[in-house]
Amino acid sequence: MKRFSQRIIFVLGFCFLFSVNSAFAQKNKNETEVESKPVETKVETKTETPSPPSPPPTRDESPPSYEAPQSEPTQNSRSSDNDTPTSTPINTTGIRNEAQQKGRRDQQRQEIERRRKEEERRNKNKDDYNPLCPEKYSYENCDDVTDTYNNTPVDPLVYFNGNDIAILAYQSYVENDSNNYLPYFDNILSPQYVPLHSVFLTEVSRDLPFTHTNWIFYYEPDLDNFFIDFARFGQLKLERLVMTPIGKTIKAVRKEYNYNGTEMRPLLVEDISNLMQDKIYSFSLSGVPKGFYELKLINRDGDTVKSQIEVK
Repeated sequence: MKRFSQRIIFVLGFCFLFSVNSAFAQKNKNETEVESKPVETKVETKTETPSPPSPPPTRDESPPSYEAPQSEPTQNSRSSDNDTPTSTPINTTGIRNEAQQKGRRDQQRQEIERRRKEEERRNKNKDDYNPLCPEKYSYENCDDVTDTYNNTPVDPLVYFNGNDIAILAYQSYVENDSNNYLPYFDNILSPQYVPLHSVFLTEVSRDLPFTHTNWIFYYEPDLDNFFIDFARFGQLKLERLVMTPIGKTIKAVRKEYNYNGTEMRPLLVEDISNLMQDKIYSFSLSGVPKGFYELKLINRDGDTVKSQIEVK
């Protein structure tokens, strides 16, 4: 009986201890859950709780992230701040293009009209050649196409007639002595090569009423005009025209130009390097003393064309 009581006491004690252990274990478990739960709750509260909205920027405080780099939006923002209405931009490209097209059309019309008048003048001058225009010695639209003295029409053959002198031959050679031609090509001529007279060479028309054909040099005494047909020299490129008095004419030239030098200077030294080789050119001999002259056309290689002319 005593042992049975001891067993009961042992069982009861074991149950009590087991209950106490279970109670402590449950308590520790609850405390652990309680300690970890606030941490989880804090995290969830932080993620789920919305942050308070930031205050809207004022006009004086504009966040850097909203500043526009272009100038046009800045102008628009300024206009909106000042409460001024924006104006619609005017399309000036179309207006400018239209003005340019109008200008080009006007230039085209002017050019067409200019060419038409030039053609009319050219056709008219072919029928109304006026030899009273000696400055160019070609067909020219002069204001007065009649004789100044008797007011009668002028016949071109009055000037181009049997008195003309046509030179059909010339001497062509290569000058071996460079001292006879190179001094005329100096940029600044030495005193003994400076010409006494100067002329202006002018291109003329081939359909002038010349009374002789196949000429190379042509002299019209009534006009005091001398013509050269450069096409007669072929591919020979001539660069200087030199005219010097010869014989008794030297004395007349000295007197006319009041020249007292020891060496006779040339009458003409003209640069003809820019003249076209297939054209006719002329120059005036008006005021040149009467007499005989030697005419030379030369180039830097010594090629020379020489002829003798008489000024009447």
